[in-house]
Amino acid sequence: MLFHVIIHGVVWNPVPPIRWIADAATLINSADFTIDWQRLVNLARKHHLSLRLKTGLQYLHDRFHLSIPPAVMKTVINLPVSYLEKIEYRFMTNSRENESNSPYAAFCCHLCRFRRLNSGRGIIQRLHFPDLYNGD
Repeated sequence: MLFHVIIHGVVWNPVPPIRWIADAATLINSADFTIDWQRLVNLARKHHLSLRLKTGLQYLHDRFHLSIPPAVMKTVINLPVSYLEKIEYRFMTNSRENESNSPYAAFCCHLCRFRRLNSGRGIIQRLHFPDLYNGD
């Protein structure tokens, strides 16, 4: 849940989604359950969202002094960030590209997302053609 809150919270929106901060603080400070910090880091690695997680956790730590373990902060800060992830992040967090609603910005966002979600898959696996015989 914390991963989801941070990843979707740090993207630019004309109406700032500040509620992600309260949601994240509630999850981190909750006594009802513990956060599996290693799983959080692994999700960022697996889905190539290290830069967004790092930005969100640093913001929560620096601005709101939430108790994020120092080892986790160090690990997240040192996660590798691909060039493609940096491009996607730029378009998803920059208000100028989003305000203009340019087809170029939308195309770049979708292309980066497609490449990120299909990382490690061959071209045939990336293209999904419905199986007309199985109702897919």
